[in-house]
Amino acid sequence: MLFGYLFVKFCNMKEILNDNKYLIILWVLCIAGLIFFTGHYNGILIDFGREVYYPERLLEGKILYKDLFNIYGPLSYQINAVLYKIFGAKLSTLYAAGAVCSLLTVSGVYLIAQKFLSKFLSFCIGIFTITVGVATTSIFNYHFPYSWAVLYGLIAFLFSLFFLLKYNESKKSSDLCISSFLAGFCIANKYDFLLYALVVLFFIIKSKDLKAFLCFIIAPMISFGILFIQGLRLPDILNSLAIVKSMANSKTLIYFYENSGIYFHPKVIPTVLLFFMKTAVPFTGILLGAHLYDKSKVASLSFSVIGYLAAIWFVTENIKIVFGFLPILITIMAAASFKKLNSNLLILVISAIAACAKVFWVLIIQGYGSYYVSIALIALMALLFTLLPKKLEKSTGIYLLVVSALILIININGELFDSSKITTNKGTIYTNKSIADSSNRLIEYINKNTDKNDKIVIFPEGMTINFLTDRKADDFYNSLLPLYTESLGENKIIEHYKIQQPEYIIFNNLNMKDYYFNYICQDYALDFCGYVQENYNLEHVIDTDFRYLIFKRK
Repeated sequence: MLFGYLFVKFCNMKEILNDNKYLIILWVLCIAGLIFFTGHYNGILIDFGREVYYPERLLEGKILYKDLFNIYGPLSYQINAVLYKIFGAKLSTLYAAGAVCSLLTVSGVYLIAQKFLSKFLSFCIGIFTITVGVATTSIFNYHFPYSWAVLYGLIAFLFSLFFLLKYNESKKSSDLCISSFLAGFCIANKYDFLLYALVVLFFIIKSKDLKAFLCFIIAPMISFGILFIQGLRLPDILNSLAIVKSMANSKTLIYFYENSGIYFHPKVIPTVLLFFMKTAVPFTGILLGAHLYDKSKVASLSFSVIGYLAAIWFVTENIKIVFGFLPILITIMAAASFKKLNSNLLILVISAIAACAKVFWVLIIQGYGSYYVSIALIALMALLFTLLPKKLEKSTGIYLLVVSALILIININGELFDSSKITTNKGTIYTNKSIADSSNRLIEYINKNTDKNDKIVIFPEGMTINFLTDRKADDFYNSLLPLYTESLGENKIIEHYKIQQPEYIIFNNLNMKDYYFNYICQDYALDFCGYVQENYNLEHVIDTDFRYLIFKRK
């Protein structure tokens, strides 16, 4: 009897493993990517510092939007503060969280894909997801991102969509409730997912499911409720909203968004068309080659070889924009075939477009697009294979594997030849050699020459150094990106620092070209820099490729 029981269990396990073999392989590959790339990031000063520093300050009683300037939802910082509390405020805590997040992201992508596509093509999209978001040194990754809000929001979005699709099939209230809770979780992290949350809200209203609505609001209510219990007040919220409004109208943000494909600009149209042609023509050749295989081996081979060579050339030419046209193309294809779409496909397409709103005009890999490209690919493939024979899914998958391999080679090449480590009591991190060498010297200087209670502010950004040295930064005016100097007002910043008077103000030569200007104290923030020169002495210079100027209060 026991033998029979064990045999049945073994058979069931074998069946489970066989049914989920692609997902298990994805987990293994994801873990391999994490082992190699976790802790290796190109640029650790902008955004990165806020993400490691803010949760620690929350544990010390500081309040988001009141004490800590913040333009994202509060939930990600609260989650990471809890993780710091349990496991310690160190890099390894977030490395572990990032590993879990990476596995969840890849799993969510695969589970959604296999609802519409073959398991093999879903697997290939999963591989692509790993190369874009896990096997990368870009800070637009899934294991230590520029914003944990977008990462937590992305995971919640993927599984919310998965359960929304399940609900559409089953009409079970439990599926809608789970989807609703996760949708609310999305927007409590990152407001980018608000349009998708409206999709879920539509289903809640349509179903008149009060329980689902309560699930929808629970995460935002708890997250913001904690802030109000801590002492956040309406004027603090209004002040933050006023700053965000000022940012939205600033010339620096408009310049940044126009050049990153977030805002529409006439120059986008020819650019997107060029991206599309460079991708569509090779891909069409590959599919045509696969289609002709049974009719003419010579023609099949010819089209396939030419297609793959052209694809390799384009991907290696400009990895970032290989799928830049996806959101626009999905929208056009969906509009053209709207009446032919079944309800699940319609939900997928609308949700994908909603999620891609921030990168609608140009989706850039190794930019914001890294978080949305996979769902956009799933939507495109699902639409495409309503028109094309299913047998071509295999060739499509192989094409994605080739693209993924090229991206991986480029990422590994960048990692192997330009990386040095920074080791502190808070953990070890690898980054660009020039930044690592200078930052190591700065950390050494701070540890030897400053007191634990000294307040040190690094501009245009550098709170990563504050975290690694256990030195406080300014909580509110802690960034002098051109966007912030324009939005906050230089005079207001100067008046603030006349009161706060930090012991040290440090400038570095981070290039701010993405925000219209290049270098602080040369191209912008000249009045503030003048204030520093009048009231602080130049104490020390770390003069390497990446420079730090250390000023000490007179």
